[in-house]
Amino acid sequence: MLGLLKKLWNDDAGFVLSSELMLIATIVVLSVIVGLSEVSLAINSELNDVAHAFGAVNQGYNGGSNSSQNTGAEIGGVDPQPEAQ
Repeated sequence: MLGLLKKLWNDDAGFVLSSELMLIATIVVLSVIVGLSEVSLAINSELNDVAHAFGAVNQGYNGGSNSSQNTGAEIGGVDPQPEAQ
C-alpha cells in the first residue's frame, strides 16, 4: 500500500493538462457568475419598468354610467348617434 501511494505521489503525467483545465474551468465559472449577475440586473430593471407602467395607468376612467338611462347604445361613454336637437 505504501508503494502505491509513493507511485501515485511521483506520477506527474497529467499535471499540465489538469492545470490548464482548472484554469479554463475557473474562467468559465467566473464568466457564468458575471453573466448571471447581469441577467439578474436586466430582469430586475424590466420588472421595475413594468411596475411603473402599471402604476401610470389612469384608474379614473369611467366608461359609462350604471344608471337606468344607459340603454347600452353608448360605447365608452360616447353616444355613437347623438340625438338631434
